[in-house]
Amino acid sequence: MLNAPSRRRARFKQVLLVSAAIGLGVFTTGTWAGDASAGATLFKQKCAACHTIGQGDRVGPDLKGITKERDEAWLKEWLKDPAAMIASGDPVAKKVSEKYPMTMPNLGLSDQQIDDLIAYMAQDGAAGAQSSAAGATGSAAAPAAAATEESAGSADKGEQLFTGETSFRNGGPSCAACHSAAGLGGGSMGPDLTSTHGRLGDAIVTWPEAMAPMQPIFSAKPLTDSEKADLLAFFKATAADPNQSSGGPVGMLLGLSILGVVALGAIVSFVWRRRIIAVREPMVSGTGRWRR
Repeated sequence: MLNAPSRRRARFKQVLLVSAAIGLGVFTTGTWAGDASAGATLFKQKCAACHTIGQGDRVGPDLKGITKERDEAWLKEWLKDPAAMIASGDPVAKKVSEKYPMTMPNLGLSDQQIDDLIAYMAQDGAAGAQSSAAGATGSAAAPAAAATEESAGSADKGEQLFTGETSFRNGGPSCAACHSAAGLGGGSMGPDLTSTHGRLGDAIVTWPEAMAPMQPIFSAKPLTDSEKADLLAFFKATAADPNQSSGGPVGMLLGLSILGVVALGAIVSFVWRRRIIAVREPMVSGTGRWRR
């Protein structure tokens, strides 16, 4: 049997081991206030169009391990208002903006949503390769994967949706209201999308429901799967060959204008020729006022 001092030492060792295990668990998983499950849903809705976790850069950086590279206070401030943080002269924010020129929009996140996103990113960053692959493939890359499955759409139908020749089923505005692509004309409020698929890949079709400027409109009037497939086919075609477009309404108008110019030229030529003949005939025949 153990004497009293030996029992105390054994008990002390047990307490020490339990404390060390608890401390190691806290250190490994982190103490994040947010709900990682809710954060995963938010990431898919608001972040996956521009970011991945463990799948490489997209419009913005790959966020794998971001909670190890940036402290919680910095992440919260960035997610609250990226533009304001860049304007404040924060050196890290400035470096990010130089590497990724397209400034991240203000997503209008609540404090709780920010906590949830950070908890989700921390979970993926701490879980190692297996969890990262599962998380990134299942959440961050989900829209792109879904888009790939839908990619057998029609580029011609996509062009008609883009220009507004065919309306979106749920009533959303046409892409051309704000964007142009492949010389089709359109609005100038948003960027030209001709080569965007080359930079964003299939995730481009998640933009309307994920990016801040369009999200309020298209969250209530979402694109259907078939519309996404057709638009994706169109964007792929324009990225591969910017001159491939059939022209749409703008091309048709240009064609009609050329035909009009040719027709007008033919009419002018005919009238002018008749005038010359009318003048020349009396001169040749020696009649009229030119007769001597």
